[in-house]
Amino acid sequence: MKLEVRAWDREKKVMLLLKPNTSYSDFKNFDLMLFTGKIDSKGNKIFEGDILRYKNLHLKKYSEVIWSDENSRFYQRIKILFKSPKTKNKVIIKMSLSSIGQMEIIGNIYEGTE
Repeated sequence: MKLEVRAWDREKKVMLLLKPNTSYSDFKNFDLMLFTGKIDSKGNKIFEGDILRYKNLHLKKYSEVIWSDENSRFYQRIKILFKSPKTKNKVIIKMSLSSIGQMEIIGNIYEGTE
C-alpha cells in the first residue's frame, strides 16, 4: 500500500489531497490525515477523520475513523446514547475497520455530512 495523505487547510477551509514528491513548506496550518488502506461500499478511499454510515438502514449508527497511537491502527469510534427515564448514558465504542464493506463515507469531521 502506498502512503496517501490528505490535509485540511484551516485557513482556506478546504480539503487537499497531497501529491507524492511535492514539497510543502509549512504544515502548521494543516491537519493531516492518512489513508487507511480501506475502501467503502461505493469504492471511495477511507481516510482518518471520515464519517461513516452503516449501509443497513435499520441501524442509524455513524462512526468516525480514528488512529490509535496506543495500538498503531485505525478504528471506528461509535457513540451510542442510551436513554432511560432517569438517565442519559453515552458509551463510546472502538471497532476495527474489518467490517468496512458494509459502510459508506457520508462526510468528514471538517466538512460535515451529506
